[in-house]
Amino acid sequence: MAEEYKPLFNRTYLNLLVVGSALAIFLLTYSSRNESVFFEVDHYPDSALYTLEYDSERRQLDLLLPTHTALSSNDQLLQQLMLQILQARSQGLSLAPGQGVEFSRYQDRLELHLSWPEEQNIPDIAAILEHLGQPVAWQDWKSTFARLKAKQYLNSQDTESRLQARFFDLLSDNPDADPLRRLSHRFSQMFEQPRFVLSGPDLEAGIEQLTQSLHYPPRTELAPATQPALQSQLRESAADKRYHLALGMQIPPRQSPEFARYRISAQLLQDLLSQQGAGMGLEFRMRWAALADRGYQLLILHSDSDPQGKLSKLQQQLTAERLEQSRDKLIKGWLSKMETPDKQAAALRSIAFYRLPAESLQQYVGQLQAVAADDLLKLARQGLQAERQISILVPPTLNR
Repeated sequence: MAEEYKPLFNRTYLNLLVVGSALAIFLLTYSSRNESVFFEVDHYPDSALYTLEYDSERRQLDLLLPTHTALSSNDQLLQQLMLQILQARSQGLSLAPGQGVEFSRYQDRLELHLSWPEEQNIPDIAAILEHLGQPVAWQDWKSTFARLKAKQYLNSQDTESRLQARFFDLLSDNPDADPLRRLSHRFSQMFEQPRFVLSGPDLEAGIEQLTQSLHYPPRTELAPATQPALQSQLRESAADKRYHLALGMQIPPRQSPEFARYRISAQLLQDLLSQQGAGMGLEFRMRWAALADRGYQLLILHSDSDPQGKLSKLQQQLTAERLEQSRDKLIKGWLSKMETPDKQAAALRSIAFYRLPAESLQQYVGQLQAVAADDLLKLARQGLQAERQISILVPPTLNR
């Protein structure tokens, strides 16, 4: 009698195998999107150098030049002028084929991004710094400054821009100082304590050059910014028929242990207004930054009726559930910025500039998760209380 043949895998088993494989692929894909692989960051304090090594066709050196915090209109003009000087001088650099230079501007620094193919040696960074950092005579830049000032004036005539400028002037140490007269000194100060980020493949030779040729002077701690006096109910004139209200406060600098607390609170306020503002007849704009010696939070509200009467209703909608949604959104946003080594290198520039620990990229999510909900809700409510911060009200034209 012939022996019955039984297949190794029957149809039911094969179906289960296909479904299980598909599920496994989905779970692995989902996990990879929510868990970032962090590359190792090294820090060389004596040369203010941070490095991030990974496979790439190019290497990049980021030169981070500290400027004074540019909040007031005059400080912003001065910073823009210094950037134009750097851009003009970069045209005279002797760069090899394939090498490139780009610039970025932030409210407390200027950044130069120098990149080159992996097969080339690192450029002579000391020579580049010497060329860019030559003394500046302010008289040579009067016409450029005049053009920048005219452009700034044309872009700052709307009510929102004027509210923002008034708030930044209140936060600034000397908003009326002449920018041109400070140019020579401020420009030379930029090169006294630069920071560096080197990223890309095979960094050993570049690290050796930078650590041996760049001697970082003793670190100078910035004095904490003076807290501005509360000035509630300042009144400005408007050219339209709506109410405009600015609510602003000075917050701690980026390196403060309180950074995560203020960051989540700001995200909560922004999400609340995005979800509820239109239904309450409110338009809003929010600006927030934690900088080298101070930070700020500025909320500008526009409405056909007085926005102050709507603040208490907004506070009532600051719930624990909404808070956790905002915290989760912030965490997911951060992890999405860590998905590639290039993105991690970009985030490392901020870590390097504020001289934070090398492991800060990995620790940030834990810092966001550790802040107590009660503290966050209390701080967010304070951001909607006119009497607790700088408050500037602009009534409509017909009501003046």
